[in-house]
Amino acid sequence: MSTVASPQNLELGAVDSKIAKDFIFEPGNVRLVVTHPITKERLVGTVASDALVFASPVWKKFLLPPWEIDSAVRQKELDCSEDDAETLLIVLNIAHLRFGKVPAGR
Repeated sequence: MSTVASPQNLELGAVDSKIAKDFIFEPGNVRLVVTHPITKERLVGTVASDALVFASPVWKKFLLPPWEIDSAVRQKELDCSEDDAETLLIVLNIAHLRFGKVPAGR
């Protein structure tokens, strides 16, 4: 069983805290699970559902399924632990309008 590092239980030396903090987007009303690119430890961050809904119709359908009557986003968890964390972080920074954290093109 892998250890899960979250903003609330980060221990010094457990993971690179900078990478863990990069996956915290305010106001974070949806939990996000990713895998640390080096240590392969699972990290839990938060993302803003409004930013994801605005950025992608796919995320919108996932967070606000059309078959649900209540249109409010409940606390959900996006498991992205199988995805490339560095690439996901770039996409999330764009979706949350953090353009200063997007690497420059080559």
